[in-house]
Amino acid sequence: MLKGDREAFDSLFRKYYQPLCRFTNFFTQDGDEAEDAVQTAFITLWENKENIHITRSLKAYLYQMSRNNALMLLRKSNTRKQYEQQYLDIHDNDLPSEKNLSDDEINKLVLKGLALLPEKCKLIFSLSRYDGLTYEEIAEYLEISPKTVENQMGIAFQKLREFLLPVWKKMLVFLGGIILGGIS
Repeated sequence: MLKGDREAFDSLFRKYYQPLCRFTNFFTQDGDEAEDAVQTAFITLWENKENIHITRSLKAYLYQMSRNNALMLLRKSNTRKQYEQQYLDIHDNDLPSEKNLSDDEINKLVLKGLALLPEKCKLIFSLSRYDGLTYEEIAEYLEISPKTVENQMGIAFQKLREFLLPVWKKMLVFLGGIILGGIS
């Protein structure tokens, strides 16, 4: 298999994929993340087949790689959650409570977020969203390429998402509480 035999690799995959997923699920407690960890192990094995020197059994090697991948996913997930919480803690006072948001307040938040954008990015976003111009029309009007318009819109959406993330998360938590509270 390590010499590039595709059939041997496929056989190995079919034999160990499900047991490895069950094994890594103990660490991740999430079926999708468990599958990601196992798939990454198999991809790594296939891509590095010429350079890998296994001193133990191949089965043990796959279990070790899958476990390490699962633990790495957990660390990344925990770190991301920690940063998200820190962000929410820092910006919690900057944004209104989700219970008090009206359409007007949401528009004000979007405008506040737009004010943080670079001038050209803000102009392109406004031409697209408020004036209804297509990317091609904006490109012609500003004498830039449509690809530049597309890139600037991507930047605008990303920055607005980052700015509005705490509000949306609070709204989702609030709405989740209402929905779950209504069911019980």
